[in-house]
Amino acid sequence: MKESKGFTLVELMIVVAIIAILTSIVMMTLNPARLFQRARDSQRLADLNTLSSAIGYYLIRTNDPVLDNGTNTLCNGGGGTRTLWATAATTGSNPTAPDGVSFGAWSSTSSVVIDGTGWLPVPLSNSGDPAIHLLPKDPVNGGPYGTVSTMYVYGCNSDYEFEINANLESDDYCNGGDQDRESTDGGDFSDIYEVGTDLNILPATSTNYFINPS
Repeated sequence: MKESKGFTLVELMIVVAIIAILTSIVMMTLNPARLFQRARDSQRLADLNTLSSAIGYYLIRTNDPVLDNGTNTLCNGGGGTRTLWATAATTGSNPTAPDGVSFGAWSSTSSVVIDGTGWLPVPLSNSGDPAIHLLPKDPVNGGPYGTVSTMYVYGCNSDYEFEINANLESDDYCNGGDQDRESTDGGDFSDIYEVGTDLNILPATSTNYFINPS
């Protein structure tokens, strides 16, 4: 009877080396960091579309809509101080706002309630049957400090129009990628994703409150 032989040490080392090479190839192909960026960007795209739809629904269902949780005076052209609202709160002084613009309730933007006192100053709950029940926030929500600003920014005008911005991370969705959304959304930011009924409401300079990926 012929005796069976196991793998030699050299053969085992070759197998381990091949597995290591294949693992490296798979990891390089999948690029986990890029996958996470893409997943977060997918969430951002969905969130902004949801918010845009919810505000649109509120405008249709409300006789006297307010987009600044007041009298629309904080919207652009409303007679008051032009104001922006965002999801990220800061730990220090407020970020530099463009001339003639301020940030609204920056220190209390963590709230996700839909009655107008959350980070989005639109009383969505007044529509009777609101399209959403909690306000989404950026999946990272890192604010205007650091290497990349990750937050949602909202603005309105006195004609009951609005705009919401987000900063996308994945090269698939920005920087000329295959599914570039930032430079093809019709807005005046080429490096910020914009949705809404007027994509020229927010100041057309990203250097003041958005820090973009290199």
